[in-house]
Amino acid sequence: MGLHWFIDSRTQLVVITAEGPVTRAEIDDMLDAVIGAKAVAYRKLVDARAGRFALSPIDLLAIGAKVRSLHAGSVGAVAIVLPGDMPRGGEPDDAPTLVARLIGILASAKRPLRLFKSVAAARRWLDSLTVPAASTII
Repeated sequence: MGLHWFIDSRTQLVVITAEGPVTRAEIDDMLDAVIGAKAVAYRKLVDARAGRFALSPIDLLAIGAKVRSLHAGSVGAVAIVLPGDMPRGGEPDDAPTLVARLIGILASAKRPLRLFKSVAAARRWLDSLTVPAASTII
């Protein structure tokens, strides 16, 4: 599996790590998990340094449509850590274009979004953002 995620409801943070080829099915599964956990408004740290796209332009459009449908509600800040060398072995030559389009889709929401070269810098930025107070269950 090329995509791993951890949803922390206490800190309202979703950490997504890509390792190796990442497929549309894996991204769909991750999005379904985030939606199911009611974590769309959480902050998100996406570490894509070791991941590779295994997506076609059609896959990207489908993922983009799903992500855009989430923008109607509250969406959390996103910090994306990208590799310095794109494309890499096994990725299509248009991988940088696909990444740019996906980032464009994510950036279209009204939320903070930044790109980083290191996980530490991304985490510092996310930690500097105000986390909404946890709701009290009565």
